[in-house]
Amino acid sequence: MSEDKFCLYNVDLKYNRELANHDDNVISNSPQIGKKHRPYIGILVMINDRQYCAPITSAKPKHNTMPKNFDYLKIYDNKKLISVINFNNMIPVCQSVVQKIDITVHKNDTPQVRNNKLLLAKELDWCQNNSDAIKKNAQKTYNAVISGNTKNSNLIKRSCNFKKLEEVLDRWVDKEIQKCNDVLKENPDLKAKLNAAAKKYEKNHNLTPFDGSSTAGERHERRINVLKANPELMSEYKNAVKNHTQKQTELKPKTKHKR
Repeated sequence: MSEDKFCLYNVDLKYNRELANHDDNVISNSPQIGKKHRPYIGILVMINDRQYCAPITSAKPKHNTMPKNFDYLKIYDNKKLISVINFNNMIPVCQSVVQKIDITVHKNDTPQVRNNKLLLAKELDWCQNNSDAIKKNAQKTYNAVISGNTKNSNLIKRSCNFKKLEEVLDRWVDKEIQKCNDVLKENPDLKAKLNAAAKKYEKNHNLTPFDGSSTAGERHERRINVLKANPELMSEYKNAVKNHTQKQTELKPKTKHKR
């Protein structure tokens, strides 16, 4: 999932909630607080090739006087502070839980949507121009938090538990892989289409087909990339997943309620 350039992403709400269930320092994306479309900057690669996205939050008055520190970066439009990247709240991700944000302005966009896209474009432009600082600060924050060093106690207290969240991600991906394998087994025609699309995708992107040494996670990541590159196939896959989930729900024994 690594990108040559940074992109802005939205993070899957269910995945965000799963992370938050294990760590109170995960920033919420809940639509109930109007943060469904919270932007994240990524992809940031950490130790062991872990992939992370860092949340971008609106600048507040307190940020104007906050001293410089490596666990956050201030985003400016010219000399005006507009947003902040919070590295202490960054989260591990995989391709299936992130979606690139479309910042293209369209004629039918409402004034609010248009203004939001223009702000996102300014944020992304700043991030592209300061990519080295972003990567450096992200890695420095990650290393400081996982070190467990008492001198970083204040930072650790207000940061996500990266190691714990990586375990949550691993379990999430394992479940996704199992579901995907089950769905493709139930839908051989869909599997054939996906395999054909994968060959085309690999050719177009000069990618080497996976061999026996590749991991299940790597193969699944490639599958998701192929599906994202083929919207119609993605729609067919989502419908197959929906049908599979419904069948599994129907097969579960109903709980008898005692009087």
